[in-house]
Amino acid sequence: MAERVEVPTARCKSCDAEIIWASITKKDGTPGQMPFDKDPDEKGYYCLVRRSDGTIHASYIKKGESFPAGGLPRKSHFATCPNAPSHRRAP
Repeated sequence: MAERVEVPTARCKSCDAEIIWASITKKDGTPGQMPFDKDPDEKGYYCLVRRSDGTIHASYIKKGESFPAGGLPRKSHFATCPNAPSHRRAP
């Protein structure tokens, strides 16, 4: 079983759920931040890893790929927040 790593949490301003903010690399290669549910979820497609500089980074794991050692699957909070539609930007 993967070891649990303590990470700083915050609260979703919309639903008050406990979340983890992690750095991501967007499709265009630029850095960004994304909220994730605090608890691991076997149906999640992201792996949160603490880097050597102490930051938490999220990596998308494609279906069929395995998670790195110590990595636990997480869901994006965008996918689970009951108020997510109110935060979406118009195209």
